[in-house]
Amino acid sequence: MHPLSIKPRKALNKAYLKTKVSREEIEGFKGHLVTLLDRLREKGTEEQHKRNIATFLEDAYYKHSHHLNAKGDIDLAIFTGKSARDPVGVIFEVKRPANDAEMFAADNPAAKSLCELVLYYLRERIDADNQDLRHLLVTNGWDWFLFDTGTFDRLFFSAAIRREYEKWRDDQKASNKTAFFYDHIAKRAILQGDHDLPFVHIDLRDYEKVARNADLHDDAKLIVLYKLLSPSHLL
Repeated sequence: MHPLSIKPRKALNKAYLKTKVSREEIEGFKGHLVTLLDRLREKGTEEQHKRNIATFLEDAYYKHSHHLNAKGDIDLAIFTGKSARDPVGVIFEVKRPANDAEMFAADNPAAKSLCELVLYYLRERIDADNQDLRHLLVTNGWDWFLFDTGTFDRLFFSAAIRREYEKWRDDQKASNKTAFFYDHIAKRAILQGDHDLPFVHIDLRDYEKVARNADLHDDAKLIVLYKLLSPSHLL
């Protein structure tokens, strides 16, 4: 499998890319982004980083429209409506900034974080019969890797992978531990074949100078970032 980085602008719907963002929206986003950037520099546990990321997303976009919370083993999910009874639309796997070993990267595609996303994806698609899942993300707060559900459908929803997952889930493998699934099912699915694994990578450090300055002309550089994490794109 070949990781394939897509430029953020290319990932956006062309019509949405042309939609104007108001001065009020971008100013509010800048303030929430700066707050997140400050919090990312504080030493803390993974749980604290999850809360910081959830707070940023809620304050910037989702507080009045979508429920955000953990679901089972899923670190953070954006639901399609205001209730936890609504289907999950977006799944996040969150790592501490210092946890490089488990963080997805183009040169480390089978890292634990992506293996975890494969597991959560299969649980949603198979066990929850979720047809509303739209995106899956890995983030440590600084780096954000966005995967479209269509990519996961193409790469990880074959009959063979579904069969392996169901055998593991139903305790028909050597172990029903998640570590066994990651090492013997997910990693194999990620690494096998001659297929592209497209993703969008955002590094918030690239936007920090713009977010902190007062030059209104620079704000245009934040528009693609603003749209990528918005409900209109992620959901």
